[in-house]
Amino acid sequence: MNGVIATPTAADNLREAFVRLGKELAFTLEMYRVEAAVNAKISPKSGSAFDNEWDYARDSTLTVAKTTGQTWADGGDPVQDLRDWADAIDAVEGDMPTIMLTTKKVWRALAKNAAMIKYYYPTTAKASLPNLLKDDELKYVLIQMTDIREVVIVDDIYKDYARQMGIELPGKVKSFFPENTVLLIPALGDTSMGYTAFGPTAQAKEKAVYGITREYDAGPVGVVLDSTGANPGYEALVNASALPVLVKSNSTLKATVLL
Repeated sequence: MNGVIATPTAADNLREAFVRLGKELAFTLEMYRVEAAVNAKISPKSGSAFDNEWDYARDSTLTVAKTTGQTWADGGDPVQDLRDWADAIDAVEGDMPTIMLTTKKVWRALAKNAAMIKYYYPTTAKASLPNLLKDDELKYVLIQMTDIREVVIVDDIYKDYARQMGIELPGKVKSFFPENTVLLIPALGDTSMGYTAFGPTAQAKEKAVYGITREYDAGPVGVVLDSTGANPGYEALVNASALPVLVKSNSTLKATVLL
């Protein structure tokens, strides 16, 4: 029996294109959400129609930078810092931070931090102390001595996310989450912290052309366009007008803990 090899149709190719473009759009919005949470503001991006800065007015005491001699790599005390930062959030009526988001670079520096090692081995002579702590030992110190209940290493989370989505990360995770940074938040998945506001697109407004009908014309759209020229055919376009909104900016704290 002779087999028949199925060849992709234009419809198949367009479906694949829409899936890919939809994933890229979702990840772009996620990067903006991260920026809003980390910086409590969103800045214009090259190549984007977005040209205004949105500032969510986080109290100035909640953006911290450790100086030489006090960073988590050269003499700083992370436990005392986290306690102080929790107090700073409370002072401006923010919610207690229980989640620490950070990078692998910061986590590795934390493992070598002299204060953290001494917290875990309080009765051990200095000469007998290990050079670094294990992951579970680090988490034990944080849980026992601060309000932090969970640590999220963003490098791992977003690399896995990008791999599963089949998309690339130009500039890697540090392009949207600074690698020397700690972000404190009250909880993961807390919908009261903010939301993504979707507005109308140009395509949705041109109903006679694209036939898009929806309330307020808001939300992402996908359209098929005729492609003319040397290679006539079809093009897939995905567009959205959206803005991540940080409602509880004073329940977030950004700390630069390494130089």
